[in-house]
Amino acid sequence: MRAVSDCGQLHHGNEIWFARQIALDKQAMGHPEQALSDLQQLATKKPHGFMHTDIARAAWQAGDIDSTFKHALQALLAPDEIGFKLDAALLVAQVLWKRGDLDLARTHLCLCLAVRESKGWKVDQDLMTLSSNWDVNEPRRDLKVILSELQQVWRGWSEELTPTQCGTIVKPASARTFRLHTIECW
Repeated sequence: MRAVSDCGQLHHGNEIWFARQIALDKQAMGHPEQALSDLQQLATKKPHGFMHTDIARAAWQAGDIDSTFKHALQALLAPDEIGFKLDAALLVAQVLWKRGDLDLARTHLCLCLAVRESKGWKVDQDLMTLSSNWDVNEPRRDLKVILSELQQVWRGWSEELTPTQCGTIVKPASARTFRLHTIECW
């Protein structure tokens, strides 16, 4: 940490990358709560899917199921290609399994397996064990079908997690000022 501060001003946002790595190292050293806090602060500066996946991993390790779900969902909804989001999909599967939503948990696991299969990627032992434990041994469904089905589910969850606000924009008092009148919505 001292080495980063001794470097002075970094360019192209590299301080974020150093801070991210420091947070991930804290997590690896058994301090997931510190990592979670640091990563959440960094996400305000770099709100990308991979950052939300990092937060979800730290939250899972810290036992914060709600944050795990929220950030893994944000990662899944990011515009990145699905192959970059498999950790987030697996975290959502684990949260769903823990909450008792076994069918959707299995579908997320099927997504992970289908993506790996479609890309010719090896399935690691942990994923194979989980697949066996969750009884996900049926023939693989088409990746596009699974992904389309889950994207609808993710959007629905996102809408449920997004607070609803109501209001009326009143004509501007001047060219630069707007008055917003808010009303309570129930």
